[in-house]
Amino acid sequence: MSEATESGLLSTAKQGADTLLTLARSTCEQALSTHPPETPISFPTTSYQLPLFYSLIPSPVTTLEELSKALGELTIGDDVGGIGTATALSAEAIEALAFLDGEKAAEETGFIPDNLIRQLGLPLVDGTIPGIAVIFGEAQKVDAVELVRGYQERGLLTMLVGPVIGQLEAAELEMGAEVKLVPLGQGTAVALALNAAARIGLIFGNLPAGEAAQMADYIQGKVPAFLNLLGEQDPISSAVAVTCLAFGLPVVAERAFDDAGEVLVETEAEAMITASLKARSIAIVGERPDVPTPFGSAFEGERIRKADSHFQAGGGASVSFELLRMAPVEELTDGEVKLIGEDIDGTTPLHISPLAIIVRVGGDGMQEDFETVIERRIHDYLNYAMGLWHMGQRDINWIRISKEAYSAGLRLIHMGKILHNRIHQDFGKIVQVVEVDIITDQVKIKNLLPQARKLYHQRDLRLASLTDEAVEEFYSCTLCQSFAPIHVCVVTPERLGLCGSVSWLDARAGYQILPEGGNKPITKEGLIDETLGEWESVNAFVRQASQNKLPRICIYSLMEAPMTSCGCFEAILMVVPEANGVLVVNREFEGDTPLGLPFSTLAGNISGGVQTPGFMGISKRFLLSGKFIPAEGGLRRVVWLPEELKEFLGEELGARAEKMGMPDLIGKIATENETRTLEELIAHLKQVDHPALGLSAMI
Repeated sequence: MSEATESGLLSTAKQGADTLLTLARSTCEQALSTHPPETPISFPTTSYQLPLFYSLIPSPVTTLEELSKALGELTIGDDVGGIGTATALSAEAIEALAFLDGEKAAEETGFIPDNLIRQLGLPLVDGTIPGIAVIFGEAQKVDAVELVRGYQERGLLTMLVGPVIGQLEAAELEMGAEVKLVPLGQGTAVALALNAAARIGLIFGNLPAGEAAQMADYIQGKVPAFLNLLGEQDPISSAVAVTCLAFGLPVVAERAFDDAGEVLVETEAEAMITASLKARSIAIVGERPDVPTPFGSAFEGERIRKADSHFQAGGGASVSFELLRMAPVEELTDGEVKLIGEDIDGTTPLHISPLAIIVRVGGDGMQEDFETVIERRIHDYLNYAMGLWHMGQRDINWIRISKEAYSAGLRLIHMGKILHNRIHQDFGKIVQVVEVDIITDQVKIKNLLPQARKLYHQRDLRLASLTDEAVEEFYSCTLCQSFAPIHVCVVTPERLGLCGSVSWLDARAGYQILPEGGNKPITKEGLIDETLGEWESVNAFVRQASQNKLPRICIYSLMEAPMTSCGCFEAILMVVPEANGVLVVNREFEGDTPLGLPFSTLAGNISGGVQTPGFMGISKRFLLSGKFIPAEGGLRRVVWLPEELKEFLGEELGARAEKMGMPDLIGKIATENETRTLEELIAHLKQVDHPALGLSAMI
């Protein structure tokens, strides 16, 4: 916890903490007057009930009676830690109690689900989201729109509490998790930001329950968050400031606080942003491209409806494709962006055009295998521009430009400027020259499309030939160690990283770009067991990279020393002994598995680098791999998975089963539509004669 600040701030903050604690106690007692003591108390969509209570106090708080007891025993104290803890817990209790009588529904609250925190894990560790800004209060001196736009352009996740939400609504700013601008609610909703920070520690750091000191140290050291405090000083805002200081989070306010040496003061948006980033040591690398609309990773989740579109290409409306090729440096002119055909100046809304985006790159470290790695990033880069929307890839892409962005001056030529800028920033170690053609000429596109499709096919054949046996080394991915210090991913040609975002080629390119980074080659040496996928060299690397916490891993097994999980996995693979098989549940599935447990509860048991035989975090597409748990029988062991995951994998899943000589396998795998309980699952498996029932026992 932070050292005590001057007495003026603490005295006012203590008044605020006392007000909140009194309100929490009275609200809880009122709830007890209409609900049984054993009534469960929890936020929705989390396996940690009340995450701050779970993290900060030793006794469990899962019922109204336990909450009342905990609040009754809570004291405020005179120091930063005591005031901060009392404020945080009181605010969380008030927020949670609002769910009991339907005052808040899950879709109406700013509570951030566990699954979204897991989804944000990789962007936080790889720097796509470099930090978390919490804005509390009502802007008086600072321009709220300028402040928020500044954070969005820098890619930060911004959480909003209090009247500032209304100020931004009046300015018609789009808000929501998809644009990294999340309104949490009023006043006590600041607890929702704090318990999201706590759950980063619980999910990724595998911190134990009730260890307040460990949690405070983790948040201060690992969670790149800070508070911007807007408006007048009062007891509640003072309590909020002290609470953030208690967890080691910097506070930058637009008005001075009495005797508050640790609270920085800035009265202009840009100065507040600069001070906040500096206080949390958040470095924003690189220059923004020359585009007329706001630009940053926070806008990549923006959606542009047809009615709001000025321009559209692809998506069935026209021919559209994108292609990236390497070329000799001497044949390229860096920064050259050519428009072949007409731009969209003077066009009317809902204008449709064919489109081709051709990118050529050159550099000493560039390799042909890296073309697909960089080409896939076109999707991300174009989506960084507010008002520019991109879906798909290759010749099934879909691009829209909004009416608002068109009015601001965004044109097709700017897509080339964006790609030149971002490729240099992210791949500058291997790419020295980038030039881009933006083509709308229909004849030119018609001539180029067959060439592009031929190249796509050649690449697919090349990727199909990349098997684990065909390479001499695997690659590590330890990016998530900034949150989960002992977790180690081993990425092979036939096994994506569990986040679904890092392929063997991605990791190989990552090593070329930054040899000292999270991707390193692991030479395959000293084969111990071919079936389990165990090598002496892999074990040695894993021992060293996990601080000697993991003696070994078996890449091809679920039951024998499986790979660990950090927290940002896309799905969970879990043994079901009664069915002699495994179930798979993806992060988006909100129901219960046949074991009566949802994804979030199962995930809480395997996160943080824990090695748990029979449980494993995986990427969704790992189910399509020939190296999907071959030690246990592979895909024939899968007895249940959600319908939406079946649909996501689609025909590829059926093709994989057919390749195994079991074309009817996928139809035999149950979903929530057929079975909701373990008993129903076993009955279903017997009825369809699922092959898992005839395999050797897993346990």
